[in-house]
Amino acid sequence: MGIVFINYRRDNTAGEARALFNSLVQQLGAERVFMDVDNIALGRDFREVLRQRLDDCEVMLALIGRGWADARDAAGQRRLEQPNDFVRLEIATALQRNVAVTPVLVQDARMPSADALPDDLKPLAFRNGFEISHQTWDSNVRELVARLGLAPAGHSDAPRSRTPMLAGAAMLAVAAAAGAWFAMQEPPAPPTPTAAATPDTAVAPAPAPASVPPAPAPALPAAQEAPREIPTPAPVMAAAAVPSPSVQALVAALVGPDVQARQDAAATLERDHLRSREAVQAALAYLPYERFQTLGTVAQRSRLLNFLLATEDAAWTPELRAEGARAIASVQARMRANPGGFRAENMQRVDALAARLGA
Repeated sequence: MGIVFINYRRDNTAGEARALFNSLVQQLGAERVFMDVDNIALGRDFREVLRQRLDDCEVMLALIGRGWADARDAAGQRRLEQPNDFVRLEIATALQRNVAVTPVLVQDARMPSADALPDDLKPLAFRNGFEISHQTWDSNVRELVARLGLAPAGHSDAPRSRTPMLAGAAMLAVAAAAGAWFAMQEPPAPPTPTAAATPDTAVAPAPAPASVPPAPAPALPAAQEAPREIPTPAPVMAAAAVPSPSVQALVAALVGPDVQARQDAAATLERDHLRSREAVQAALAYLPYERFQTLGTVAQRSRLLNFLLATEDAAWTPELRAEGARAIASVQARMRANPGGFRAENMQRVDALAARLGA
């Protein structure tokens, strides 16, 4: 699950926004809740931060208090009519991206009618709202979390992520115990015919026949061992075809669950790797539908598609194009069979990538 974005007007619902933020952090964790006052570092361009957070946002909670639709500035102009009003811009952007925008009614406010909203906010009037009361705040927030399908912090991915770690630790412990047991059970090495064995005889000991007296290792076995020590070209070619660990880690961060890591990886890839064939190859590993569907959020999927769309033609060999075309065709086929399982913006990205690769 991605970020829960709290949209509010400071002079209208600042207190309720703070209380909701604190309640959601307790249930979901601080990394999954965004409110501009707390989450924009000093010196950062807040417009860019808001854009990035909206890229990773899956749920927006638009706090609506009394007088929200008719709030005015010092000049008496209605704020929602101003194109640079951030409350309006955030909600309009989220609606365009088909984010689940939920009006949260506080202060006994009522849902605004479509006629009271500018054109880009009119869809908000048809979204199901949720009322939170001061008297029943805690129970209301718990119900909101449940109805939105947001797993509380105690039931999030953390326990699942610890399970493989515990299993891995158990396997390592078993392996270590087994190794120690076999070490204790290993019989002593048979005595060698000479006190100082050469490396060749140590690698491939061959006891001499009883009728032949012990002798130093002949030159012939050493000559026979030498060719086996020369690396064959096949492993070198295979290693060159695999993306470097650093690039693989970068792409893994791009599609991973950590929001900040996704943003950092996207910036690095867009800056340094748009012409990189190994970056394209590493990204294509996540594109076949069987792998694509394991990316848990819309933001993770969109980051992958955005990077592949942004890469330059020089990064695509004919083999990579063919591989990409097969992979995106599998996603496109599932998308057509179940369009409700895809967000509109990602459906557009899938079609755009398929067109680019000739799928």
